[in-house]
Amino acid sequence: MYRALDNSLHIESSERNFLLMTRYCAKAVFLDRVSKEGSWGKISAWWNYLKMVGGVSLYEQWLDFKDWRYRYFTPRLLHIFWIV
Repeated sequence: MYRALDNSLHIESSERNFLLMTRYCAKAVFLDRVSKEGSWGKISAWWNYLKMVGGVSLYEQWLDFKDWRYRYFTPRLLHIFWIV
């Protein structure tokens, strides 16, 4: 299933694969804890899930920004420096 998911999403970065699997694992842990624990345990599970998904989302945004910065600025700057 993991290879089929990579092929269908056309993910080429190993960091992206790791982040995708981190999301799935965090959700699995969350659902497991919710099914087994009491009310305070459910709140704790929800809080831990939000922290994990929030961190993954921030890192994905950072990767998107780095990709955008490299794609739009680096080739132009290199072109300018090579002309001079």
